Amino acid sequence: MLEWIRLDVLMGVLLLSGVCFWVSLLFSPAAGIAWSNGWGWLKWRPLPHDLSKSFLWGFLLTFVLQIGVGLWMYPRMDVLPVGVVILISIAVFQGLFSLILFVHLQAVGLNILEVLGLESPLHIRDAIWGLMAYCMALPLVVLSSLFTKALFSSLNIELTLQPMIQELSELSGWLNWLSLFLLIGFIGPLLEEFIFRGVLFPWLVQKTGVLPGLFLQAAIFALIHQHAASLLALFSLAILLGLSYIYTRRLMTCVWAHAFFNSMTLVYTLVEGVEGIGI
Repeated sequence: MLEWIRLDVLMGVLLLSGVCFWVSLLFSPAAGIAWSNGWGWLKWRPLPHDLSKSFLWGFLLTFVLQIGVGLWMYPRMDVLPVGVVILISIAVFQGLFSLILFVHLQAVGLNILEVLGLESPLHIRDAIWGLMAYCMALPLVVLSSLFTKALFSSLNIELTLQPMIQELSELSGWLNWLSLFLLIGFIGPLLEEFIFRGVLFPWLVQKTGVLPGLFLQAAIFALIHQHAASLLALFSLAILLGLSYIYTRRLMTCVWAHAFFNSMTLVYTLVEGVEGIGI
């Protein structure tokens, strides 16, 4: 399907661009100032400091609810459309928890857009920064995936794809794909970034410190996807997303980067099938 699309060339260009972006960032005098300002902003940022341990309990409870719903839906995957399964999954975890956080932020009288760095959310600069962040994530994700493959091979463990990716490989119809690109390519990333980078990351930084907060949010993000073969790749992606939030102080940068990552996974599934997926 769509064999004329040379994804290997496109991904090679994006990967090389990511390496170039890393090199230019390391040698940029302005980058140090941006990092310093970003770290300070993240520690100061007026996220509701009154969020207690109940915030973490709410996170865990909604996640357990998602698992329960997933276990109920799994035997019915043959009769339920993939899009419906994904929509329900997003609604009971990302959607429900985002709604709870949104209501709380409004209740304490905070400007939600200002708090999250979401002023002018559709600004083109965020999409450009997001594309750069996605390119910079690629080298980390590729190295993590190669390490995972080597590790699984040495331990004689079969490297399997996420069950949902397997389901997507059998999907057909442009309307189905369009709805999935909307759900997985944008709505999912928007809600996940609101939870993980917008709220959880700053909360962890304020509770544990900058570096522990960065690594903890990445670990939780990776574990929450419940797929051993993707752990390191998703951990690397979350580290880059956290650094992007610090550097740009714009949550939409993370949303775009996450959206590019998910969308390219969908494109690979559509064009190459499951054999083309790297993680």
